[in-house]
Amino acid sequence: MQYSNVNADKSTEITMQVSQKIADCIEQPAEFNEKHLSVGASTGIRMLSLDQQLVVETIIKDADAAMYRAKKAGKGVLVIF
Repeated sequence: MQYSNVNADKSTEITMQVSQKIADCIEQPAEFNEKHLSVGASTGIRMLSLDQQLVVETIIKDADAAMYRAKKAGKGVLVIF
């Protein structure tokens, strides 16, 4: 998984590891109706800090922005906002 980070902090490494584990699970091939299927995922994550004011609408907007940046960047990309 490629990685792009807009705002780095201490928990970024753990977030990357968890995201990679999820991507590894998603990317496992599956069989359906005697056909082998495979999928991938690009991931957008909005990191939160407990010392900042949390506004739900802003968090969702930022998470959406991270997701669309990841999709635009290509398959298997993680963007942390």
